[in-house]
Amino acid sequence: MGVNRSAPWWLTWLLTFGIAVFLIGERLLASSETPRTIVMVLAGLIVLGAIVWRVRSWQAAEGEARGVEQILLLAYVGCALALVVHVASTQHGIDWLGLTFEDDEARTRYRRMLQVAWAILLSVSILPALTAQFSIGAFRHTQGLAAGLEGLRFKETAGAGLTVALACSSLFLLYFTVSERDRSVDMSYFKTSAPGTATSNIAASFDEPLRVDLFFPNVSDVKEEALRYFNALAQSANDNVRITEHDRLAVPKLAEELQVTADGTIVLRKGERTQRVTIGDSMDVSRVALRKLDADVQTMLMLLLRDKRAAYLTRGHGEINDTLSATSRANRELRGTMMTTRLLSGMNYDEKPLGLQNGLGQKIPDDAAVVAVLGPQTAFLPEELATLDRYLAGGGRLLLALDPDTEFELGPLEQRLGIRFQKVELADDVQHLRNRDVPSDRRLILTDRFSVYNDISPTLSMAAGNAVMFAGAGSLELADTTLAHVSFLVRSLSTTFDDKDGDYEFDTGAETKQERYLVAAIEGKPQPVQAPLDSGAAAPVGAAIDTAGMRAIVIADAEAFTDPVLEGSGLNTAMVNDGLKWLGREEGLGGTTVSELDVPIQHTQSEDVLWFYSIILGAPLLVLGFGLGGVIRRQKRRGGEA
Repeated sequence: MGVNRSAPWWLTWLLTFGIAVFLIGERLLASSETPRTIVMVLAGLIVLGAIVWRVRSWQAAEGEARGVEQILLLAYVGCALALVVHVASTQHGIDWLGLTFEDDEARTRYRRMLQVAWAILLSVSILPALTAQFSIGAFRHTQGLAAGLEGLRFKETAGAGLTVALACSSLFLLYFTVSERDRSVDMSYFKTSAPGTATSNIAASFDEPLRVDLFFPNVSDVKEEALRYFNALAQSANDNVRITEHDRLAVPKLAEELQVTADGTIVLRKGERTQRVTIGDSMDVSRVALRKLDADVQTMLMLLLRDKRAAYLTRGHGEINDTLSATSRANRELRGTMMTTRLLSGMNYDEKPLGLQNGLGQKIPDDAAVVAVLGPQTAFLPEELATLDRYLAGGGRLLLALDPDTEFELGPLEQRLGIRFQKVELADDVQHLRNRDVPSDRRLILTDRFSVYNDISPTLSMAAGNAVMFAGAGSLELADTTLAHVSFLVRSLSTTFDDKDGDYEFDTGAETKQERYLVAAIEGKPQPVQAPLDSGAAAPVGAAIDTAGMRAIVIADAEAFTDPVLEGSGLNTAMVNDGLKWLGREEGLGGTTVSELDVPIQHTQSEDVLWFYSIILGAPLLVLGFGLGGVIRRQKRRGGEA
């Protein structure tokens, strides 16, 4: 029996046009409230008009045609319900409905559920209607030949469209399930960095929750990677992190307020303070940013945690950071300190020079949170040493890195710090880093002998099986003093010897192999400070500057702060990082920083020997073993057959 239609053949296409206008207007005109409302209302009227027309057609139909009209009517109503659910899933819909949620996670779950629901409802409604429309169109073109449209053929066509829609819906459900379960296994080389313990400690120390705003499109692989990182951070930071996802085009006012101009921007907020990091929205572009995301986030958190502090680095004595000095190792050996500068900047320190013209010969500036002396080549003037001594006596904080082949002497600092520096370069002919395959490589000593004092270096305490490197280090010894408490943090291996003649060969009898101290942490009670004559000091004579007492880190190797060492060894970087935090009385913020960036693979001499013989002898022997095994099995098989 043919279908007696009262609705025009193009009604389904009109419905589709109305749905498209509705979705495009809601998306593209999100920043213009009035045009957006007008377009959505007009599109809604088109959809509603198509439904009313289809209702009248269904009421007028009889017999088999009535069943066909009923299917189309259900499809139209399903499309309208899908649009209603879509509106309820948007931020505008949530505001109109007056919905409130316990937390951001509940809001995100609600929106994801409705987004999947409206997509499924629209698919199972519009696709059957469109596929059935082709049957109706064929009937329209064959009407002149007196051919009718069979209801069964119409239902089969609509059923085929419904099958496709259900297949698409399974993908929507899979996306929702994966989003909710948030489990993945990365089998590729690429990997997003995880939150390090240092980042977690900083986030947990905030006196109010850290707010994280992610500005990405609704569907974004980069967003999912960033979400995985921040969800892990929230869990490790005692849930002191609040995460919110935003579509930048849907919230133009918030994006303008937070100065977000591009997708792929992450905004971190604490109170009125705001920091932004842009990682991009394309995985091809964002891979590097995701690999070092933890380091970038840690830097932003330190900027949010407290005001900037001043770190003064001495100059004028050939220090490794003094590029203007003719005696600087940075000039003679082309070894810079950019990594040290980045570490200070990442901990919210402002690096400032300290020389005779800046107060080193008279009084350390009052805003100095840390003073660093990195590898001076020439001796300090007595007045400069006296200034540092007064600074420490008043509760100052000093980072001192020394090299053995220099003219620098500790002078009065030896008694103040309780440390004596031995100017004999250490070497190790057993465990060292193989660099150029020459005897001088033995100065690149390695050690995994660590001690923990007052949480100064939690990273080293958890670094079982890893080692830090020292390049041409001297050694430290205790000096007689009652002014300081000394704790040694790093010791060399027992295979290390004092290379007195500089030939990098161990001379039995003349040289000794034993453990030696390389890094010391020093604390002391504040002492009365005698201000120098004509210093103009505001503090009265005999007063202490910092009642908490002095702190100092002494390292028997200034090259530990050069770029080649810090770039090649993450554990060296962590040691310096934790030491600076301890000096600033922020030891509770110490810990690891996770990076998935490529690092050069380096081996000790013994490891290189193992790899050499494994490749040269091991691989051929393995192939030979498999071949002999195959020959023996074939011979046994032939013998059994005989």
